[in-house]
Amino acid sequence: EVRVKDVPEVDTLIKDLMENINTIDTETLLSTKPSFFKRLFHTDDIKAFIQKYDNVESVILDIKRKMQQAQIQMEKDVTMLDTFIEQNLKYIDDLDGYIIAGTIKYKESLAELDRMKQGVSDDDTLMVQEINRYQSTIDRLDKKLYNLKLLRETAVQNIPQIMLIQQGDCVAIDNLQSSIDSAIPLWESQIVIAITLVRQKNVVDLQANVTKTINGMIQNNSELVKSNALSIAKQMETGMIDVE
Repeated sequence: EVRVKDVPEVDTLIKDLMENINTIDTETLLSTKPSFFKRLFHTDDIKAFIQKYDNVESVILDIKRKMQQAQIQMEKDVTMLDTFIEQNLKYIDDLDGYIIAGTIKYKESLAELDRMKQGVSDDDTLMVQEINRYQSTIDRLDKKLYNLKLLRETAVQNIPQIMLIQQGDCVAIDNLQSSIDSAIPLWESQIVIAITLVRQKNVVDLQANVTKTINGMIQNNSELVKSNALSIAKQMETGMIDVE
């Protein structure tokens, strides 16, 4: 059931996630110097800012989906390996049964071989051949028992190897879950904070510009009133006809 294409590239996924999180940069937006109307309303900047993070968000959501798929696949692998361990233990039990039966038969065959050899002369060609054939059968049985013991040892060694793989999968699953539960919500909250801070700064800048405009108008009007008053006073002290 395991295919090469199903192997999750967890390291790559987490690396992509962190790279996208690192693209959040409100300082760049706040340090720009737009025109007067842009400074006053920030319409283009805030749209571009939000649009930028809409694009990044789609990437993050895609990464989150892939991470969840990788997590599900690893959980399936852990379950499959549990089944494999159970089958491996049953396989060892079966081997133990064959080894025990083979050992008993081997001992019985040796005893039978000793009995066949008793009182047999070298001139009895047929009996000698029968003994040699029986000896060959015993040797094959001994070789078979040896191979069965090797297979059993290999099956026993498979269990800790499978458990190590399971432990690695469990660690990867925990890391994926931590990234899904903490890194992505952190990214989302930072986006909310960043956009809110920009909007807050826009309001502050707007109020500052309004205050500056009002103060400038009052100052200009005051200067104009002063200048007009002086001109009127001077004009009132001047005769209808210039003496000179």
